[in-house]
Amino acid sequence: MVVMRANVATRWHEKRVRFAWKWQTPPMSNRRSSTRPACSLSLVAVAMVSAAALAGCGGSAADSGVTLIEEELAETIALGDLDATCNEPEGLEEGETFTCTATTIDGAEIEFLGTMTSDDEFEIVTTNLLTADDVTKIKEEGARVLSEEIQAEIVADDITCPTEVVVLDDTGEFVCEITDTTTGEVYGLLIGTGGLTPGVGVNELTFQVGEQPN
Repeated sequence: MVVMRANVATRWHEKRVRFAWKWQTPPMSNRRSSTRPACSLSLVAVAMVSAAALAGCGGSAADSGVTLIEEELAETIALGDLDATCNEPEGLEEGETFTCTATTIDGAEIEFLGTMTSDDEFEIVTTNLLTADDVTKIKEEGARVLSEEIQAEIVADDITCPTEVVVLDDTGEFVCEITDTTTGEVYGLLIGTGGLTPGVGVNELTFQVGEQPN
């Protein structure tokens, strides 16, 4: 039986805010930066976890992982059909790990880490995927942090991202847009995560606003 869980806590080790544009009120310099102390949020990054048993006596962890990803996780991730491959762990003892990848219909590559929890059961966790809930919480945090920096109200709805679910590349960054509601001008917003640590979450959250409107 496959058990789906989504309750892995995320730690935000550091938030750095970089921006280079001027809102109408109040005025601000062209570029400022800040580093804020760590805080704890309820963002659920790296929460796409599945547990499964090996298929049959002496079954293959790799084959079972592929089935789990292409059937159960594909439906949960909601990016369409997934084409998965997994390597075999060195052994089937508890604590042995293996990796998997799955290609989406758009060509993005989702990465997974599998861990044997016994000699015939394992867990698989995504290692470069932000769910829709994750992205929503990142937008809310971006609005809060930027509001404090420029002393003007920004709300999460001022930030728009091209997709609800984000597959991170090797940079750990993705691009959204932020609207200056006083002028209607739209700026690029580069959001960095510092990568994701399995079982922990986002390593470092950064926001960088473009110097010129789009």
